[in-house]
Amino acid sequence: MKQIFKSRILLSVTFGLTIAGIIARTLAYLLYYDAGIGYLVKGNVFSGIWAAVLAVGIILSLLIAVFGKKQFTPASNRPSACTVDAKCSAIISMAACFLGALYFINKLIDKKPGALTLAGAIACVIAAYHYVTVASGGQAKQTSCLLTGYVVPIAFTLMIADMYFEMTITLNNPDKVMFICSFMLFMVFYLFELRFMIERPLPSFYIASGILAVTVGAAASVPYLISVFCNVYDRVIMSASALMILALTIAFLLRLTSYIRGCDKATINEEISKESGTDNSPTELESVVSVKSDKNDEVKESTKPESEDEKSPDTPTDEK
Repeated sequence: MKQIFKSRILLSVTFGLTIAGIIARTLAYLLYYDAGIGYLVKGNVFSGIWAAVLAVGIILSLLIAVFGKKQFTPASNRPSACTVDAKCSAIISMAACFLGALYFINKLIDKKPGALTLAGAIACVIAAYHYVTVASGGQAKQTSCLLTGYVVPIAFTLMIADMYFEMTITLNNPDKVMFICSFMLFMVFYLFELRFMIERPLPSFYIASGILAVTVGAAASVPYLISVFCNVYDRVIMSASALMILALTIAFLLRLTSYIRGCDKATINEEISKESGTDNSPTELESVVSVKSDKNDEVKESTKPESEDEKSPDTPTDEK
């Protein structure tokens, strides 16, 4: 029950960090954004609150990655693909990748086609197909699902490259930096997701990267979209990226929540089986006894005397 209590605290802290980051950055834009310079007023209190929230998220993620190795490992050792949360997560991620594909296709139509833009459109389409496979109940061990899954981090990388080389926005723009960091954390989180598919899981790192990705993604997308909607922020060029980040944040939050709950269910089942004594897994002593009995049976069969019917007909018999 201690692990269940820890899981509930962890989920509460994750939601708390996410909401605190959204509120802090939204108020910073609504109250301290200077349209003349295109930046937030330096030294405002809400930016300091966001920095504190981010610091707490980083420290929490590091603690989970280092000390949470044995705390969050369900019996299946893999995030379930059959729960409602998992299917909703896959559908939302699919919609986000389709939005990314439309973003790149629109750039191909409006501007001179480039290799980066074309590669981004193709990668987002393949990533969307991957999530279609996951949402339809495809097994993670299938080769097509695994191979298309590797394209998802590539699609995030191409989104990062596209935003980095967007010359209409300065490199030190806070939203540009936040968006790039969000896609980088999404990429890391999904790389740990892929480790489950190849049966090389790192559950503590999976949860740690997920908490940080959700916190930064929510704080990057929601305040930006609210500022654009309220006509506080006039740079709508990154709206598609903000919507994609928001969708991926919701999807990965559902995925993370589903996995932690799966850890709790596995813990409950394990405790029930121990209390009722219905643990069917063989102990070390039972395994040794079983092996010895098998060997004794083999020896008995090999030393069993031949019956009279099995004697060779050429063997002479005593005649009276």
